[in-house]
Amino acid sequence: MGRMNEQRWMKIVQVRELLGSLAAEMPAFLSDTTIRRFLRARNWSTEQATKSLKETVKWRRQYRPESICWVLSQIPNQPLC
Repeated sequence: MGRMNEQRWMKIVQVRELLGSLAAEMPAFLSDTTIRRFLRARNWSTEQATKSLKETVKWRRQYRPESICWVLSQIPNQPLC
């Protein structure tokens, strides 16, 4: 692993630590890939990425986007979702 990759990996680890129990609460959403995406969008600032992730988790708790049903047509004798 190159030095830059090592530094970026350590930032992912730092954000995961700053998120604390949230990381375990939403493991599918708070994956390394998601954390990396938030870090890149905030110029690798762990503080800004953590703040944005916490706000996003709050929004996801309230609106539950993972429960949206994307079925476009109903199958006979089957519920829509």
